[in-house]
Amino acid sequence: MADTLKNDILKLINNDDDTVVNIKNILMPIASCIDNPVLAQNVNDIVTIILTDRDKNGKFDVNDLKLMVNDPFVVVSLVTILLLILTALPNLKITINVEESEIIILKLLMYIFLVIIPKTTGANWNTEEKTLILNLSLSIFQTMQTLEIVKIGINKFAKFVKTNKYCSCLTVKSNLIEEQLPEAKMNLVKSIGSAKEKAIMQAKIDILEKKLL
Repeated sequence: MADTLKNDILKLINNDDDTVVNIKNILMPIASCIDNPVLAQNVNDIVTIILTDRDKNGKFDVNDLKLMVNDPFVVVSLVTILLLILTALPNLKITINVEESEIIILKLLMYIFLVIIPKTTGANWNTEEKTLILNLSLSIFQTMQTLEIVKIGINKFAKFVKTNKYCSCLTVKSNLIEEQLPEAKMNLVKSIGSAKEKAIMQAKIDILEKKLL
């Protein structure tokens, strides 16, 4: 399924046909939920955090996304937030089927990377950059699977539901967002900050190594 998504969107990119409408059609059912107030607000919060200039070159670009994707702590924090948000949506069902849930999260990642971030930043990425960004979303997907982030998250949600078994489903979802999402966002801020510090340190090391050569 992930390969099919990649190929379908790559075809749009290569044919210069990657309009928002066409991307949305491929990324259903996420595209139909994107205007949900809960999803929209929290995705905006995530994008604001992501748009931190991690390589300190004064702008946000593809290299910033690379730094984020290459840091497993950032990936864990990001996927955890997305899982929490999607779990809270009344018209989207995150199931105990880990593989299906991972694909839904991948679709949301692709939408954030290919639609929301360019719209927010005004970036006009070329075909090569769009392809790289698409591949970065697949890299997060692979890390998600390797670390079993979604499986762990779903198990935690199941335990949360059991402790709130006398509440309605809507109340449980609301409580989940209120109790766990703020901490998850803070973890993302911290992990991105750490990734930024590591990137700055690596840049200094690279400069020193060049001077010593």
